Amino acid sequence: MEEQKKFCTNCGSELSLDADVCLKCGKKVDNSNSSNNTGKKKKKGLPIWAIVLIVLGSIGVVAIIGTIVLAVIGYGVFKDEIKNEIHDNYNEIIDNDDGILDTGTIGDTLRNDEFEITLENALIYDYIPGEYINDEPDQGNEYLVLFFDVTNISDDNEYFNSYYVDGYADGYQVSVESFLYNDPEGYESITGSIAPGKSKKGYVAFQVDADFQTFEFIYGDDEKVSFSLLSDDYADNNNSNVS
Repeated sequence: MEEQKKFCTNCGSELSLDADVCLKCGKKVDNSNSSNNTGKKKKKGLPIWAIVLIVLGSIGVVAIIGTIVLAVIGYGVFKDEIKNEIHDNYNEIIDNDDGILDTGTIGDTLRNDEFEITLENALIYDYIPGEYINDEPDQGNEYLVLFFDVTNISDDNEYFNSYYVDGYADGYQVSVESFLYNDPEGYESITGSIAPGKSKKGYVAFQVDADFQTFEFIYGDDEKVSFSLLSDDYADNNNSNVS
Protein backbone atom coordinates (compact mmCIF):
# COMPACT_ATOMS: atom_id res chain seq x y z
CA MET A 1 0.00 0.00 0.00
CA GLU A 2 1.34 3.41 -1.02
CA GLU A 3 2.23 5.59 1.95
CA GLN A 4 -0.01 8.64 2.23
CA LYS A 5 1.73 12.02 2.19
CA LYS A 6 0.61 15.60 2.67
CA PHE A 7 2.36 18.79 1.45
CA CYS A 8 2.02 22.47 2.23
CA THR A 9 0.14 24.24 -0.55
CA ASN A 10 2.20 27.41 0.05
CA CYS A 11 5.82 26.25 0.19
CA GLY A 12 5.60 22.60 -0.82
CA SER A 13 7.15 21.24 2.37
CA GLU A 14 6.09 17.76 3.45
CA LEU A 15 3.73 17.77 6.43
CA SER A 16 2.62 15.26 8.96
CA LEU A 17 -0.81 13.89 8.19
CA ASP A 18 -2.39 15.50 11.27
CA ALA A 19 -0.66 18.90 10.88
CA ASP A 20 -2.81 22.04 11.08
CA VAL A 21 0.03 24.56 10.35
CA CYS A 22 3.16 24.31 8.15
CA LEU A 23 6.15 24.46 10.47
CA LYS A 24 8.33 25.96 7.71
CA CYS A 25 6.21 28.85 6.38
CA GLY A 26 3.48 29.08 9.02
CA LYS A 27 0.65 28.66 6.47
CA LYS A 28 -2.55 27.24 7.92
CA VAL A 29 -3.19 23.79 6.42
CA ASP A 30 -6.51 23.08 4.70
CA ASN A 31 -7.60 19.64 5.89
CA SER A 32 -11.00 19.61 4.18
CA ASN A 33 -9.87 17.32 1.36
CA SER A 34 -7.00 15.56 3.15
CA SER A 35 -6.87 11.81 3.41
CA ASN A 36 -7.27 11.83 7.21
CA ASN A 37 -10.93 12.78 6.68
CA THR A 38 -11.55 9.71 4.61
CA GLY A 39 -14.37 7.53 5.98
CA LYS A 40 -15.93 10.27 8.13
CA LYS A 41 -19.63 10.96 7.43
CA LYS A 42 -20.73 14.53 7.07
CA LYS A 43 -23.64 15.36 9.32
CA LYS A 44 -26.86 16.01 7.43
CA GLY A 45 -29.50 18.56 8.53
CA LEU A 46 -33.24 17.93 8.58
CA PRO A 47 -34.91 17.98 5.17
CA ILE A 48 -36.92 21.10 4.35
CA TRP A 49 -40.27 19.26 4.46
CA ALA A 50 -39.54 18.09 8.03
CA ILE A 51 -38.65 21.64 9.12
CA VAL A 52 -41.87 22.94 7.55
CA LEU A 53 -43.95 20.31 9.38
CA ILE A 54 -42.28 21.16 12.71
CA VAL A 55 -42.93 24.88 12.23
CA LEU A 56 -46.56 24.33 11.22
CA GLY A 57 -47.07 21.95 14.13
CA SER A 58 -45.67 24.48 16.59
CA ILE A 59 -47.92 27.20 15.19
CA GLY A 60 -50.91 24.87 15.50
CA VAL A 61 -50.15 24.02 19.14
CA VAL A 62 -49.75 27.72 20.01
CA ALA A 63 -53.04 28.50 18.24
CA ILE A 64 -54.87 25.73 20.14
CA ILE A 65 -53.47 26.86 23.50
CA GLY A 66 -54.38 30.46 22.69
CA THR A 67 -57.93 29.44 21.75
CA ILE A 68 -58.36 27.52 25.02
CA VAL A 69 -57.04 30.43 27.08
CA LEU A 70 -59.34 32.89 25.31
CA ALA A 71 -62.30 30.52 25.76
CA VAL A 72 -61.65 30.22 29.51
CA ILE A 73 -61.27 33.98 29.88
CA GLY A 74 -64.37 34.58 27.77
CA TYR A 75 -66.43 32.11 29.82
CA GLY A 76 -65.35 33.80 33.05
CA VAL A 77 -66.32 37.22 31.70
CA PHE A 78 -69.64 35.87 30.40
CA LYS A 79 -70.38 34.18 33.73
CA ASP A 80 -69.64 37.37 35.65
CA GLU A 81 -71.86 39.36 33.28
CA ILE A 82 -74.75 36.92 33.81
CA LYS A 83 -74.30 37.07 37.60
CA ASN A 84 -74.26 40.85 37.52
CA GLU A 85 -77.34 40.92 35.31
CA ILE A 86 -79.20 38.61 37.72
CA HIS A 87 -78.06 40.78 40.60
CA ASP A 88 -79.31 43.92 38.84
CA ASN A 89 -82.65 42.24 38.08
CA TYR A 90 -82.96 41.25 41.73
CA ASN A 91 -82.27 44.79 42.92
CA GLU A 92 -84.79 46.14 40.42
CA ILE A 93 -87.46 43.74 41.65
CA ILE A 94 -86.82 44.56 45.30
CA ASP A 95 -86.44 48.30 44.82
CA ASN A 96 -89.59 48.61 42.73
CA ASP A 97 -91.64 45.95 44.54
CA ASP A 98 -92.27 44.60 41.04
CA GLY A 99 -95.26 42.27 41.38
CA ILE A 100 -94.61 41.65 45.09
CA LEU A 101 -97.86 41.76 47.04
CA ASP A 102 -96.51 41.06 50.49
CA THR A 103 -93.20 40.77 52.35
CA GLY A 104 -92.18 39.22 55.65
CA THR A 105 -89.69 37.03 57.48
CA ILE A 106 -89.67 33.88 59.63
CA GLY A 107 -92.98 33.45 61.46
CA ASP A 108 -94.96 35.67 59.08
CA THR A 109 -97.88 34.59 56.90
CA LEU A 110 -98.12 36.09 53.40
CA ARG A 111 -100.91 35.79 50.82
CA ASN A 112 -101.50 35.93 47.09
CA ASP A 113 -104.62 34.87 45.16
CA GLU A 114 -103.80 31.17 45.48
CA PHE A 115 -102.00 30.52 48.74
CA GLU A 116 -101.55 31.58 52.32
CA ILE A 117 -97.86 30.91 52.99
CA THR A 118 -96.23 30.80 56.42
CA LEU A 119 -92.45 30.55 56.76
CA GLU A 120 -92.17 28.55 59.98
CA ASN A 121 -88.41 28.09 60.22
CA ALA A 122 -85.07 28.19 58.41
CA LEU A 123 -82.10 25.93 59.16
CA ILE A 124 -78.51 25.71 57.93
CA TYR A 125 -76.92 22.30 57.26
CA ASP A 126 -73.33 21.53 56.36
CA TYR A 127 -74.81 18.20 55.22
CA ILE A 128 -78.15 16.43 55.63
CA PRO A 129 -77.67 13.02 57.30
CA GLY A 130 -79.49 9.91 56.14
CA GLU A 131 -79.72 6.25 57.10
CA TYR A 132 -77.72 5.04 54.10
CA ILE A 133 -76.40 8.15 52.36
CA ASN A 134 -75.89 11.81 53.26
CA ASP A 135 -76.75 14.80 51.13
CA GLU A 136 -73.47 16.70 50.63
CA PRO A 137 -73.31 20.28 49.28
CA ASP A 138 -70.51 21.41 46.99
CA GLN A 139 -67.23 22.40 48.63
CA GLY A 140 -67.50 25.78 50.32
CA ASN A 141 -71.32 25.64 50.29
CA GLU A 142 -74.01 24.65 52.75
CA TYR A 143 -77.72 23.93 52.62
CA LEU A 144 -80.26 26.56 53.60
CA VAL A 145 -83.59 24.80 54.18
CA LEU A 146 -86.81 26.82 54.57
CA PHE A 147 -89.83 25.15 56.18
CA PHE A 148 -93.31 26.26 55.08
CA ASP A 149 -96.95 25.73 55.94
CA VAL A 150 -99.00 26.45 52.78
CA THR A 151 -102.80 26.66 52.57
CA ASN A 152 -104.77 26.75 49.33
CA ILE A 153 -107.17 29.71 49.69
CA SER A 154 -108.62 29.46 46.17
CA ASP A 155 -111.62 27.46 44.94
CA ASP A 156 -109.52 25.18 42.72
CA ASN A 157 -106.73 22.65 43.13
CA GLU A 158 -103.52 24.61 43.08
CA TYR A 159 -99.97 23.39 42.52
CA PHE A 160 -97.20 24.87 44.63
CA ASN A 161 -94.62 24.95 41.87
CA SER A 162 -90.85 25.16 42.43
CA TYR A 163 -90.67 26.74 38.97
CA TYR A 164 -92.06 29.90 40.58
CA VAL A 165 -89.48 29.87 43.41
CA ASP A 166 -86.53 32.27 43.34
CA GLY A 167 -83.77 32.46 45.95
CA TYR A 168 -81.14 35.20 46.28
CA ALA A 169 -78.16 34.86 48.64
CA ASP A 170 -76.55 38.26 49.20
CA GLY A 171 -78.42 39.45 46.10
CA TYR A 172 -77.18 36.67 43.79
CA GLN A 173 -79.56 34.02 42.50
CA VAL A 174 -79.14 30.45 43.75
CA SER A 175 -80.91 27.36 42.45
CA VAL A 176 -83.48 25.26 44.26
CA GLU A 177 -82.19 21.86 45.35
CA SER A 178 -84.84 19.88 43.50
CA PHE A 179 -83.59 16.47 44.64
CA LEU A 180 -82.36 15.40 48.05
CA TYR A 181 -81.94 11.82 49.23
CA ASN A 182 -83.17 12.68 52.70
CA ASP A 183 -86.04 14.67 54.21
CA PRO A 184 -84.65 17.32 56.60
CA GLU A 185 -86.40 17.24 59.97
CA GLY A 186 -88.73 14.57 58.51
CA TYR A 187 -90.40 17.00 56.07
CA GLU A 188 -90.97 16.36 52.38
CA SER A 189 -90.58 18.92 49.61
CA ILE A 190 -93.43 21.44 49.64
CA THR A 191 -93.81 21.14 45.86
CA GLY A 192 -97.11 19.49 44.89
CA SER A 193 -100.85 19.81 44.47
CA ILE A 194 -102.99 21.21 47.30
CA ALA A 195 -106.81 20.91 47.33
CA PRO A 196 -109.02 23.95 48.10
CA GLY A 197 -108.96 24.78 51.81
CA LYS A 198 -106.24 22.21 52.51
CA SER A 199 -102.78 22.79 53.93
CA LYS A 200 -99.42 21.23 53.32
CA LYS A 201 -96.16 21.42 55.27
CA GLY A 202 -92.81 20.98 53.59
CA TYR A 203 -89.45 22.44 52.76
CA VAL A 204 -87.59 24.27 50.00
CA ALA A 205 -83.79 23.81 50.01
CA PHE A 206 -81.01 25.85 48.45
CA GLN A 207 -77.23 25.56 48.20
CA VAL A 208 -75.62 28.78 49.35
CA ASP A 209 -72.11 30.04 50.00
CA ALA A 210 -71.06 29.25 53.55
CA ASP A 211 -70.37 32.94 54.23
CA PHE A 212 -73.68 34.35 52.98
CA GLN A 213 -75.36 37.03 55.12
CA THR A 214 -78.78 37.74 53.63
CA PHE A 215 -81.34 35.66 51.80
CA GLU A 216 -84.45 36.58 49.84
CA PHE A 217 -87.11 33.98 49.03
CA ILE A 218 -89.67 34.95 46.38
CA TYR A 219 -92.64 32.83 45.32
CA GLY A 220 -95.16 33.50 42.58
CA ASP A 221 -95.66 34.15 38.89
CA ASP A 222 -97.56 37.39 38.39
CA GLU A 223 -98.31 37.90 42.08
CA LYS A 224 -95.29 37.34 44.30
CA VAL A 225 -94.64 37.10 48.01
CA SER A 226 -91.19 37.64 49.50
CA PHE A 227 -89.54 36.43 52.72
CA SER A 228 -86.32 38.15 53.79
CA LEU A 229 -83.77 36.60 56.16
CA LEU A 230 -80.77 38.13 57.87
CA SER A 231 -77.83 36.23 59.32
CA ASP A 232 -79.41 36.27 62.79
CA ASP A 233 -82.74 34.88 61.56
CA TYR A 234 -81.81 31.32 60.63
CA ALA A 235 -80.55 28.64 62.98
CA ASP A 236 -77.30 26.76 62.33
CA ASN A 237 -78.11 23.06 62.43
CA ASN A 238 -74.45 22.02 62.07
CA ASN A 239 -74.03 18.26 61.63
CA SER A 240 -70.23 18.15 61.72
CA ASN A 241 -70.18 15.95 64.83
CA VAL A 242 -72.98 13.63 63.73
CA SER A 243 -71.65 10.19 62.79
